Amino acid sequence: MYHLRITASADNARVQLGQRVRQLRIQHALTQTDLAKAAGIGRATIARIEGGTVAPQLRTVRSIATTLSVEPSELTAGLEELWTHDLNAAAAAPRGTVNPPAAGAGLLRLPDAAP
Repeated sequence: MYHLRITASADNARVQLGQRVRQLRIQHALTQTDLAKAAGIGRATIARIEGGTVAPQLRTVRSIATTLSVEPSELTAGLEELWTHDLNAAAAAPRGTVNPPAAGAGLLRLPDAAP
């Protein structure tokens, strides 16, 4: 999974993406909750995308676009700077090395089994 890094130059792009999502959602007479359920994501995620505070993962863009009956490119046209850094890093990195977790990050430590 790729984690998106956002730069100051991407601020406007995030806002534009959020405006597009909101406009299409309203055109389809959907609430944020309706869109979230249909797309299989959280309502808070929709709110953050529409508010321009986050850039969604590409799979989230696909889910939203499918739910709104548009191509993902309709949502992202001209906004490639949101993902360019990560796509370039993925292309340049050896297979399986993009965004490796920090040592021990996200690992749940289970107690040793009793003998």
